[in-house]
Amino acid sequence: MFMEIVISSSGSAECTITSASATEIVCDLGGSVPGLVDTIVNVDGYGNSDSTVQFTYEFTPGSASPDTG
Repeated sequence: MFMEIVISSSGSAECTITSASATEIVCDLGGSVPGLVDTIVNVDGYGNSDSTVQFTYEFTPGSASPDTG
């Protein structure tokens, strides 16, 4: 069974599944815009989830240049 997770706000980001069970899906999320985003799970042959699961995608800069001024 193929599963795909789509993280959606103004666009979408891939979420590579690292493990899955009947009750939980764990994935590594790629880049996206910061903010509140919807989560849609698509299971091949069954369609999209109707869940309203959301989470906040946070932006944490690693550095800034220039550091003064």
